Amino acid sequence: MAEEAAVHYDKVAEAFIEFQQLFPFPQGGEPNDPANAEEAIRLLEQAKVDEASRVAVLERMREELTCSEKP
Repeated sequence: MAEEAAVHYDKVAEAFIEFQQLFPFPQGGEPNDPANAEEAIRLLEQAKVDEASRVAVLERMREELTCSEKP
């Protein structure tokens, strides 16, 4: 399960790398460009989905670990 969670971590990181490339520091890119705005929204929505999936995996891991501790 840890590997499954790591895949989701990687996907979130990739989304944020792409996001950063759209809006590089310190210039900031063109956030008012409709194409950039649409891509940014897509990246953030995908990161949210992957983050929720990662949390679900970690919750399953916690559940298995706490169940295995009980007699």
